Formats: sequence, C-alpha cells, structure tokens
Amino acid sequence: MELQVLIVDDELGLQEVINDFVSLKGFTTKTASSAQEALEILETCTPYLIICDISMPGMNGLELMEKVKSNGLKSAVVMLTAHEESDKIIRAVQLGCIDYMTKPFDSKVFLSKLDSWVEIGKRLLALNSESSTSERGDVSRQLKMIDMFRMKNAKTQG
Repeated sequence: MELQVLIVDDELGLQEVINDFVSLKGFTTKTASSAQEALEILETCTPYLIICDISMPGMNGLELMEKVKSNGLKSAVVMLTAHEESDKIIRAVQLGCIDYMTKPFDSKVFLSKLDSWVEIGKRLLALNSESSTSERGDVSRQLKMIDMFRMKNAKTQG
C-alpha cells in the first residue's frame, strides 16, 4: 500500500493526534519525530502529503522543505506553527507549501481540509509523473490545479 501522509512533528502527543485524525479518514501514514527521520523515510517512499511542524530542534520544517524540494519531491506540504510568524509562513509558501495551520488547531477544520490536501498532493505527483515522462515541467498547470482545489475547498467551507 502506498504512503499517503507523512507527519513530522517533535511533539509526540500532537503527532499521535494528527496520526489518529489522518487514519480516521482512511489514509495510510508514517510519522517522524525529526526532520532527519523524515528524510530517511522519504528515501524509500513518496507521500501525497507531508504535514510538518515549522519549529523543531535541529533541522526545522523550512529546512526540511528546502531539502525535499531540492531533491525534486513534489508532495504537497502543509505546515504547522505554534505562532503566526509571517516571515516563516511566507517562506513556506515560497517553497511551495499549500497551506498552514496554527497550533492548537480546530480538529473540524483540520479534518475538513485533509481530503483536499491529499488530493492536491496526489494530483501534483501525477502531474510531475506526466511531466517527467513527457520531459516538460508545466508549473503553471500545477499552480492552476492548486488554485482550483483551493477555490473548491473555500466553496465547501463557506
């Protein structure tokens, strides 16, 4: 079975809660307590979605995202942050983060967004696969797809 969601957070209690939410929705998961552990997992599998804490000891979530993206991984990434630090959130978006949530987060909001996040990741990986086989990277097409899912998600929540 393919890995659908990788959860990276050094707070084990929160990691378990997120894992329970994601598993409740029927997605396969793996968890990592550090960015380094996440990199080791990513050597053997490609998740649709990575849910990652921004602030962790050692390598933080932004540094992990930089490494992941520089290695060509196209998974969707959602960042978790304890503080709305706009500079870190802006940097995460520049690196390709599709969304972020401030901790503690509302479980209903998290669960309502989860399906869309996984679907975006699945489509990004499919588009990347198509691009690789046709030897062209259509970034604008990927961005349009993300915008389409964000609009769809906004309509279902509003």
